[in-house]
Amino acid sequence: EVGGCGATGDGDQMMRLLPTFFAVERMRSGASPQAASQAAVARIARHYTHFWGAVFCVNLAGVHGGAANKGTPFKYTVISPLTGGKPKIVSP
Repeated sequence: EVGGCGATGDGDQMMRLLPTFFAVERMRSGASPQAASQAAVARIARHYTHFWGAVFCVNLAGVHGGAANKGTPFKYTVISPLTGGKPKIVSP
C-alpha cells in the first residue's frame, strides 16, 4: 500500500527497534522515503549512539531515499521508472 524498506547493520538494534517497520509507517503518514529513512536511523541513534547501520526506502511511485548513521559507509542501488530502468548507485 505504501512502499518498501530495507536495512543493514547491527542486527541487535535492527531487530529490537524495527526501523523498517517504523520507516514504512512514516511513509504511510505522508513522509518522503528520505525523511522516513532519516527518522528511522535517528530513532536508533537516540538509544545506540554509535550503532553501525543504514535504512533505505522506496515508495510506490519509485521515489527512494536512504540514511546511515555516522561512520557507516553505505550505498544502495535502485532501478525504477524514474531511473529509466537503469541502475543508479546512491550514496546518502
